[in-house]
Amino acid sequence: MDDFGRLAEEAPALLQQGQAALEKLIPHIDLARIQAQHYGYDDIRLYPFLRHISAAAGIEFPPVTQAYMDLMSAASKVPTYVQMGEAKSI
Repeated sequence: MDDFGRLAEEAPALLQQGQAALEKLIPHIDLARIQAQHYGYDDIRLYPFLRHISAAAGIEFPPVTQAYMDLMSAASKVPTYVQMGEAKSI
């Protein structure tokens, strides 16, 4: 089996690990700060990372994280892959 096939087999477990990691991120998101349009360097780094993850179909962002992404998408005028209808599954 090639590497892609192996990753396809491991996708459900990897998705579960990703979901757990997103849950751990919740306490670190200061939604009130973003709503007040006060952005920091961490936001410049975090939003593109989360946007990249949004390319994977089946990932479910916790409500706080989704709200953060929606606000950052609007502020940056850079939509997530879900907003563009381009999330892909393996």
